[in-house]
Amino acid sequence: MSRNRPAERRSARRARAAGGSQEAVTLFSVNGELRDMYEEAAEGERRAHGYAPVAVGQPLLVRYLHFHLRHPGGEGRHELLISTFLKADENKSAAAEAINFFDDDARFEGGALTIRDFGGERYGHPLIYYSKSYRGESLYLTTRIMELDGVDGATRKALRGSLTTLGGLPMFAQYLPLLAAGAAAGGLFARLVHLFNRDDAIIDGHDVDVHFGRMHARHLRSGRILCLPRSPAPKAEILAGYRLRPDNVLVARGDETAAFDAASYFVLQVDARRNRALEDFDHFVGAADLLAKTNRGGAAADILNEVLDVARKAADVDGLLDMEKLALDAGDARVQQEIRAIYKSLSPEIQALYGRRAREILAAGG
Repeated sequence: MSRNRPAERRSARRARAAGGSQEAVTLFSVNGELRDMYEEAAEGERRAHGYAPVAVGQPLLVRYLHFHLRHPGGEGRHELLISTFLKADENKSAAAEAINFFDDDARFEGGALTIRDFGGERYGHPLIYYSKSYRGESLYLTTRIMELDGVDGATRKALRGSLTTLGGLPMFAQYLPLLAAGAAAGGLFARLVHLFNRDDAIIDGHDVDVHFGRMHARHLRSGRILCLPRSPAPKAEILAGYRLRPDNVLVARGDETAAFDAASYFVLQVDARRNRALEDFDHFVGAADLLAKTNRGGAAADILNEVLDVARKAADVDGLLDMEKLALDAGDARVQQEIRAIYKSLSPEIQALYGRRAREILAAGG
């Protein structure tokens, strides 16, 4: 079976380049009916049944539900890796890279692979983002789907051995060299550091920016989001000709058995339900950012715990500073809502210490 020889990679890239007019399409599903994400949602409608609405101060969950991948010339076995960059602030720095799926024996049959369940045999975690108290910020998301064929055996072994979930949360690429340090002989540490800078994408990276309460932008709301990185048809044709089944498969309108197979696509889920097991997610992202800036040695578990604690404290400090900045405008109802959301996002220890001050700010605003 093929392990994606260099000639095949070049052929796949030429095939993608030949379809340069193809556009990235991102649509919203309302109980299977596709909608333009730029449409304003009227009160009480255009939201999927059973989902909790997105609201400031409430939890927010974003995760993957389904992948259907088309790989030109990709028949056979491949080492497949799906990773995600997501940031929820307005700074200019890059986001930490979460690894959502890795299978060193992914089998493309007829050039296609479908991932419905991540399972327990290979590494996989569908979580993209979780906040226990959403503040109304914009979410900037990039999904990258790569093949790692050509990686040497020692690096592949270290990667497999290092990938695991930490506290039920996704692994971040910035953690990998640290966790593989015990096997990092002969330059392996450096190879892991640079592993994800490779240009071996199976499909183009897909960017999705979603906003809450911003005019003329993609709207963040609960439900399912359909992403086609290189759609073979314009957005209007996808809207008119297809719908999303309950099992997250894209099918032709009027024929639930006619599954879309012309290009890669994947499905995200947005919901506003609390999951206490995921509440350290923001701190794990912060810890990954900090680890990317250090090359300290030491025991991996001790370093991770230390950096995670620093990231948690830094998030608390940022939250307190933001509350104080908003204090002068606390008479505005929307600002009061954001202050409450920030307070709910703080760690329990800081909530206990700062509760009186938070109540003073809100009381002063009326």
